[in-house]
Amino acid sequence: CAKAEEERKIASLGSKNLHCTKEQCLAINNIDFVKSYINQFVSELGIDNILNKLEESKGGLVADACKKTIRTLMKNSVENVENQIFSILEEVGSKMAPTIEKFLFEGQVCSTTSSGQPDTSASVLAVAADKRNLLQYLDENLIFLKQRLYPANFERVLSVMWAVSSSSLSDILHKSIEKKKPPEFFFNL
Repeated sequence: CAKAEEERKIASLGSKNLHCTKEQCLAINNIDFVKSYINQFVSELGIDNILNKLEESKGGLVADACKKTIRTLMKNSVENVENQIFSILEEVGSKMAPTIEKFLFEGQVCSTTSSGQPDTSASVLAVAADKRNLLQYLDENLIFLKQRLYPANFERVLSVMWAVSSSSLSDILHKSIEKKKPPEFFFNL
């Protein structure tokens, strides 16, 4: 029965627990594509020629000020585009956080014997099953994302997922300490 229940849990993960859509992956990649052409776009506009003519007519001080302004605008544009990518990824991460926290927390529920001692046979099996479920969930999401994102964007996703996972683990630890959970609870965490 336990094995059938575990297989049912894994099967229920399916695509309904994928928290990033194909459209979001496409948007992330498109935004990254735009970012890669910002500097090239400015060069194609002929900014260098304009700045050279400006220097001839208004002097080096004015041209230097304009160069500095353009560099600042370029840097801000790239940062804004990167922030758009991270805002999409943070949205995905916020959708994943409850599921990750649920898997982490459920993996720590320990059965006890009539004497109040942990039932190691049941708890070890339950913890192992829930850890497999968490790994299955993360694996499915990561495979989905790896297939659809540029490598740089996938690295960003890994960063966000790591932050979400560690934050979820931290929340569980703090809540469990406040509730004065027994040491056995933290053993497998």
